[in-house]
Amino acid sequence: MFKKLLEKIILYSVLFTIFVALGIAAFLFTFNTVWNIISSPTISTPNFVGLSLKDAVKIAGELDLILKIKNEVQDDTHPEGYIISQEPSPGAKIREESSIKIVIVTRSLGEKVPNLIGLSIYGAEEKLSEKNIPLSRKAYVYDDIVDVDTVISQYPPPGTTLGRESGVSLLISKGKKPIKMPLLCGLDIENAEYIIGLLGLSLVNIKRFNIEDKPDGEVIYQSISYGKEIKGGDEISLGIVQNGQFRSGKYNVVVSYKFLVPEGKSSFRVKIIKRDDSGDKVLVDKNMKGGSLFTGKTDVKGVTKLYISLDDIIYEIRRIN
Repeated sequence: MFKKLLEKIILYSVLFTIFVALGIAAFLFTFNTVWNIISSPTISTPNFVGLSLKDAVKIAGELDLILKIKNEVQDDTHPEGYIISQEPSPGAKIREESSIKIVIVTRSLGEKVPNLIGLSIYGAEEKLSEKNIPLSRKAYVYDDIVDVDTVISQYPPPGTTLGRESGVSLLISKGKKPIKMPLLCGLDIENAEYIIGLLGLSLVNIKRFNIEDKPDGEVIYQSISYGKEIKGGDEISLGIVQNGQFRSGKYNVVVSYKFLVPEGKSSFRVKIIKRDDSGDKVLVDKNMKGGSLFTGKTDVKGVTKLYISLDDIIYEIRRIN
């Protein structure tokens, strides 16, 4: 009985001693902290906004303050490391070794995309290179207006701010879509010549062949093969059937003709060229009012045709004898 009582007395003594020791330690810690706060002088928080991080760290060190980066943001109007806000605000009373939280610009958003539309692909690539903007993609399309190898459009559009890893895509003109040669064989020579005029080709030679089972004037040969790509000014030769009846036009006579100017516009430049055995001769080359009727006379020699163009575009090919 006495032994158990003694053990309890010892246990309680030990616990009391530990409790008192912890209380003294807590008091000393609290007292030291409060004393440090009371004894530390107060200062006004300096204004770090607008400074670079390097300059701010130097000033904070001189004042025994601690800078902590609260956040980093991307901004295109300030340089990298620029401080844009702080806590506490400038002028607030703080003590030495206090922490000040700042928000800085980590880097600029990137370059603004220049206007590349209308430049050649080589000029556009050079301009992008100068600004360290990558060309991410090129696509080519036919365009009847924009010259070949010229930028038609771009993405992103001009003025867009790009990130460092972003690039620009360009749509580039391949020029006018190439025209393919139609099939003229089997057509009458008049229709073939009309099509040749519309295509802007130059008919340099007509070869004639005697083939009895085909009608006179039928085209049986074309020097530019069907389906081949062509452009204005290309020369073409034709082969046609001529069995004797083809050159049956009246010779050395005067023939009257009429031409009604279409009403598509107020005025056309009308040009009429006569072609017969004596060669080509310009009969009319002047401006005429839309809807007006023109009449004329001309001498003919052999099979005679009139080539009528409006504003330098073949409008009609007409045989007049």
